[in-house]
Amino acid sequence: MTLSEALLIEKGVTAIVGGGGKTTLLMRLARELSQTDRVIVCTTTHMRAPEGTPLFLSAREDTVREALQHHSLICVGEREEGTGKLVRPSLKMETLAALANYVLAEADGSKGLPLKAHAAHEPQIPQCARRVLYVVGVDGIGKTVAEAAHRPELYARLIGKTAGDAVTPQDAARAAMLIKNAVAVVNKVESEEALAYARAFCKAYEGRAAICSLKSERPLIELWENGIRSL
Repeated sequence: MTLSEALLIEKGVTAIVGGGGKTTLLMRLARELSQTDRVIVCTTTHMRAPEGTPLFLSAREDTVREALQHHSLICVGEREEGTGKLVRPSLKMETLAALANYVLAEADGSKGLPLKAHAAHEPQIPQCARRVLYVVGVDGIGKTVAEAAHRPELYARLIGKTAGDAVTPQDAARAAMLIKNAVAVVNKVESEEALAYARAFCKAYEGRAAICSLKSERPLIELWENGIRSL
């Protein structure tokens, strides 16, 4: 089973939200899917331009269409003044989805932290998104909310704890389930302790959850559905 199959990626727009590891997941999926299809990567918030991927700034529809005749994977967006990061492309997501088989969009920021609480204006998931992936860094589980979470005070309120309390796998699952119908991706599972935390998360998560090590040669470790291991 490929990673995209495990995560139920459909043609059209996929939004990636949650903690640190979103860009790694985005590019892992993009490289896999671009072996057979045309893929656009972008953001609805902010992201660094991926290395080695043709970048098109302020691109018109005809520019993107032509680029995809020569490249199976491209990145589109606008350059943010002052930071150099990419922001939302000028073209609508629906337009991008009509030009490529797959559009993968990073839809919030976490400042590299493994866990994430969303403010009122977050996440910025396109209305046309066919799939939402929620990334959880397993290295945040067992740490205090203050150490592990972006927007720690908000994250603490969401799970009914204080910023000085440790995050349990069940806490992390509860926070992730606030994004309805998302497929959870528990990343950075590279030890027996991490695997135990990830399995406890998956047992508590209502929906599909994948245990992954996204930088490994074989990123998919286990697949769970509604608390039961299926792979």
